[in-house]
Amino acid sequence: MTEFAFGLPRTYINRAGNQTTEWPDGLKVVRMSDGRVKIGRQGSMFRGGTKGIVVQQFASGSNPTAHIIAAFDDIT
Repeated sequence: MTEFAFGLPRTYINRAGNQTTEWPDGLKVVRMSDGRVKIGRQGSMFRGGTKGIVVQQFASGSNPTAHIIAAFDDIT
């Protein structure tokens, strides 16, 4: 993973007791104990606002999968 330009992530348990993975550019993924996941990036905003978020769910077959697709832009 060292070849990625955005750097190596670090994973820790935050004050609320949730597993948090954070990258040097501010991107965070928080895994909550009830199964929810929070994705965010400090100092940024959604490209296209809240309408720029796409949710995909593939429930058929033997490997159901859900995706959240969003782009984070720096606040200028």
